[in-house]
Amino acid sequence: MPILNTTLTLKDLPPPPPGKTGWPWTEQSFLLPDRIRDRLELPRISIVTPNYNQGEFIEETIRSVLLQNYPSLEYIIIDGGSTDESIKIIKKYEQYLAFWTSEPDRGQSHAINKGFERCTGDYIAWMNADDCYLPDALHHVFVEAKANKFDFIYGCTYNGSSLNDKYLSYRSGTQTFATKYLLRAFYGEQYVIPSQSVFVSRRLFEKVGLIDENSYYCMDIDWFIRMALERPRSLKISQPICFYRLHPQSKTISSGVGNREEALNLTQKYASHLSFLERLQLNRLINYSEEIRPYFAAYAAGKQKQPFQKLLGTMMKFPLEALSNRKFIGLLKRAVAPFK
Repeated sequence: MPILNTTLTLKDLPPPPPGKTGWPWTEQSFLLPDRIRDRLELPRISIVTPNYNQGEFIEETIRSVLLQNYPSLEYIIIDGGSTDESIKIIKKYEQYLAFWTSEPDRGQSHAINKGFERCTGDYIAWMNADDCYLPDALHHVFVEAKANKFDFIYGCTYNGSSLNDKYLSYRSGTQTFATKYLLRAFYGEQYVIPSQSVFVSRRLFEKVGLIDENSYYCMDIDWFIRMALERPRSLKISQPICFYRLHPQSKTISSGVGNREEALNLTQKYASHLSFLERLQLNRLINYSEEIRPYFAAYAAGKQKQPFQKLLGTMMKFPLEALSNRKFIGLLKRAVAPFK
């Protein structure tokens, strides 16, 4: 099974299913001229896709990787024994894969680790089977930004239910790759680093090792913190390079108490690496997050106007946290707006 040392175009891949148009079905990434590509020393990129019963989305994911028109690409798919159409779709593209397997595993983290153990690239990444890269993503990172000088590379993402209904997420990722900010990811969306946008150098990967398989919701943040503690050279790409799909089965939508418990455990695990002031700021953010959670639950249930006095009390208690939270400001505006 190959490592792709040449670029693929639409004519190389199987035709898209009926009715599928646009990226990555009838559109492809920018084709770098051979004379330029041959002069570039581009690193090999290894990408792992874990999958379990995501047959509705995985073909879009596969094509978004293969149609990057990147000349040194190793693509690995680890399926957990899917019972839907996933295997049929994977076999449709298997000639372009460095490796794939379908067998029961211990969950997403285990599947990603199984793929990472097979990676030979200078950089490794994972792309979930319900998400995808945007066109020219690898070109933006490794050609335009010359990111191969860095050990941890990350960017921002589009969110949405589909590529035709996407919006640029304001969760654009923390500007500074540091533990104190990563620990805020579950309490302040401006600190989120989309795992789909991350590329890790082999030298950094060999220092920190595999993902913690005991973590279900926070395994990416835990992995990133372990890397941040190594103080690597990091680079944020301002160009959106990936798409995160929101659907009822996605972890972001379905997570609840388990997510919060893991986030709190993560805080306890790494708190010793923070200064006293950083711990104080993080604890305030956690307490603020718990206080506003009922407000957003009520909003999600259809009660858009929240009691103004309660919102005002929260703002007085946590002024910095509340005034920097766009969702809270939205609730506050609705509370003071006149009834229609």
